[in-house]
Amino acid sequence: MSPEPVFADALRAAITRRGLSLQRLRVHLARHGHDISAATLSYWQSGRSCPKRASSLSALAALEEILGCQPAELSRLVPAAAQVDVGPVYRKNPDSSLSELVEEGKVIDDLVAQLGLSWDDGLERVSMHDCLQLRPDRTESTHVVRESLRAHRDGIDRYPLCFGYEGGVDICIEGMRNVSVGGVSYAKEYELMVAEMVLPRALQSGESILIEYGFDVVGATIPSTNWERGTLGLLRDMHISVQFVPEDVPLFAEWYSEIEGVRSGGPIVLTGASVEHHVHDLATGIVGVRWRW
Repeated sequence: MSPEPVFADALRAAITRRGLSLQRLRVHLARHGHDISAATLSYWQSGRSCPKRASSLSALAALEEILGCQPAELSRLVPAAAQVDVGPVYRKNPDSSLSELVEEGKVIDDLVAQLGLSWDDGLERVSMHDCLQLRPDRTESTHVVRESLRAHRDGIDRYPLCFGYEGGVDICIEGMRNVSVGGVSYAKEYELMVAEMVLPRALQSGESILIEYGFDVVGATIPSTNWERGTLGLLRDMHISVQFVPEDVPLFAEWYSEIEGVRSGGPIVLTGASVEHHVHDLATGIVGVRWRW
């Protein structure tokens, strides 16, 4: 039997033994600070996918406690090769499948196709800056992204952007500098959005452009405790900035990464009311920051 069905069988048996519906299980997880959709839980117990995102993997201990399992009874069954999270996805190989990398890969690919776009967008991400602003209730308010892009072929004027969110919120995306938003596709049951990002004109090969866009998050009820960014290609500079209310800063913060299968991390000294983390020459993988109130 393959590794994923082993995890699925154990999870399904534990859920049946506990007698919880997937919706009730989701509510219990939310009370533990983990927002996992009922659709994702269904995928896990059916064997269609297994936990891969860092946020999914961090929820396994709570899941075991809620279901009355022994410590690591479920998490030890998750194959190590599956434990990869690419967060917002940028890809160069049009023949590869996101299904091999993230739980909702096929769903994301379908959303991209609905917009008539392809992951083979001909753009290199040179640098990326994420700035998140939190509300007084510790939920996410706005998220501004600044990117430096370089075209690798002539005629590039649009590309797909995938964004995942949690907690049943509404997401509004707006172009702020050198980019506008075309079509948008949602898979709300998976809490995913794919937007068509339209450049002001077609770029020629070797040409660069600096763009800026923002997300407004409406209806968040679960306090934010982490943010991570992933890339499937080389990225020269990445900066993550999380801005807190000055009167309510976290007690502790740390960075973490998984780059080409190698995990690392360490504490972050808070700068005023913000967490800042910068990475140079990032290869395929993820980098994130998390904090504890």
